[in-house]
Amino acid sequence: QKILASIDTRTLSVALKACPSSVFENVMNNLSARVREMVTDEKELLGAMPMNEVLVARSEIMSAVRALMDSGEFSPARAGEQLVD
Repeated sequence: QKILASIDTRTLSVALKACPSSVFENVMNNLSARVREMVTDEKELLGAMPMNEVLVARSEIMSAVRALMDSGEFSPARAGEQLVD
């Protein structure tokens, strides 16, 4: 959610184009109702667009993730790593 909060809704809307439905649902389930509605509306308003623009938006998101990781604000779980409370 911290990652999603740091990303512009237009960038997120573009990045979600042509993604698997499981990814779309996972992202949408981590947004507030208001932001979810904004992203859905913007995604529909954007219409068809070149895949290159989608890839640029996804790259911007990955840059935001890397910045959060570098600052220590986000630490992804390792694949297969057991998480405990």
